[in-house]
Amino acid sequence: MIAASYRHSTNRELEPQLHEHVVIANMAKDSSGNVRALQGRELFANATTAGYLAEAEMQNHCNRLGHRLDRDPPRNRQHRRRPE
Repeated sequence: MIAASYRHSTNRELEPQLHEHVVIANMAKDSSGNVRALQGRELFANATTAGYLAEAEMQNHCNRLGHRLDRDPPRNRQHRRRPE
């Protein structure tokens, strides 16, 4: 499986908001060495859980550095478009 992550330090309004994005390629090698598509339903079904785990890890890391994070759970986030 191939995945890439990148960290942002601001939101769309350029306000401070530490967060990460992860992109996962829809391919992996099977036990025979052939490249196949992933089962997207299972991957998508676990996306929320993976997000919570990543957020917890980021919070632990920031806490070790002496920072406090204000949590904004995903269910309460509002994605707003930038003004044109």
